Formats: sequence, C-alpha cells, structure tokens
Amino acid sequence: MGVRTACAKRPVSADDIDRLVDQVEAQVLAFNKAEVSARDVGDLVLNTLRGVDEVAYIRYASVYLHLKDLESVKREIEKLLAER
Repeated sequence: MGVRTACAKRPVSADDIDRLVDQVEAQVLAFNKAEVSARDVGDLVLNTLRGVDEVAYIRYASVYLHLKDLESVKREIEKLLAER
C-alpha cells in the first residue's frame, strides 16, 4: 500500500503528502549512504505518517507491518493511543 492510498478519503492534502515525502527523502539523505534498505525507508514513512494522520498510519501499518488479525491491529491502535 502506498502513502496516497493510505491517505485516501482522509483529511490529508496533496501538499501534506508532498511534505511527508520531502521529510522522508531528507531523512534518507541524512543516512549519507549509497544504499538505504527498503525496510529503513518503510520505517521512515511509517513514523512520519503517524504524525500526519493516525487512521492513514493504521492503514499503512496494516500492510507494511503485516497486521494479520484484529488483535494485531488493536495492539497497534493501543500503541498510538498510549503515545497521545
């Protein structure tokens, strides 16, 4: 699932998504490595998306983190709520 799909029908503008991409790109460049793993990029996207929209974060996390059942989704939601 992509960021745009995760943000579909959410109060997240195209500008918000562009800023998210810019933030992730800046973080990737800060690694100062010739190669950055897809896992590292995915983690950066996930962490940045958390601050943009919690529902979009859960949507993205459900695919990226392979949340397979309601219990795993519930645990992820509980983590979000605990961080508030």
